[in-house]
Amino acid sequence: MHHRSLRRGLAALLSVGVLLLLAACSGSGGGRSGGDSPTDPGPLIVVISDAADAPRLVYRLNPTSSGTRVILDVVAEGVVGLASLDFLVVVPTDLLSLVQVAPGPFLQPVDLTVSGAGGALLILQRTAPGAVDGTGVVATLTFDALASGVGRLEIGSLQAFGADDLEIPGIAAVGAEIRITL
Repeated sequence: MHHRSLRRGLAALLSVGVLLLLAACSGSGGGRSGGDSPTDPGPLIVVISDAADAPRLVYRLNPTSSGTRVILDVVAEGVVGLASLDFLVVVPTDLLSLVQVAPGPFLQPVDLTVSGAGGALLILQRTAPGAVDGTGVVATLTFDALASGVGRLEIGSLQAFGADDLEIPGIAAVGAEIRITL
C-alpha cells in the first residue's frame, strides 16, 4: 500500500511537467467551419492510432461523439494481471478542452483520481481483489473541440501494476493523430 500512496503523492509533481507536455503537443490550425447547411456534413473527427503490438494502452474514438463533443476511450489491449494504471493524458490544448473523465468498465470496481493541469494525470485503482486480463475501456475522456486542425494525442508516464502492487513491464503507451474539421 505504501507504493500506491507514493504514486498519489507524485501527482502534484507530475502536474508541473504536464503543462510543458501539453504545450509541446499542441496541434496546428486550419480546416473549414460549417455544419449549418444541408450540404455540409458538420464536424469531422478522425483518430489514427500509431502501430504497436499488445499489450498496449491506446486512444479510440467513441462512437457517441457528435457535433463538437469529442469522446475518446482509453483502451487497454491484451493485458494480463492488471489492477491499476497511472498515466498522463496529453492532448493538443488548442484543439481540445477536457470536460469530463469517467472510469471505463474494464477495471471496475475502480477508484479514479484526476489531477494536474486540465485533469491530465489519471490514476485508476481497482478496488476489488484480484486483477483483470484481456481488452477493455479503462477510461472515457470527454472534450469540446475548439478549432479545426491536426494534433497529437499521447499517453505519457504510463505505469501499470498488478494485484500484488508490482509494476507490470512492457505495456506500450500508444499515441495517435487527431484530425478535427469543424
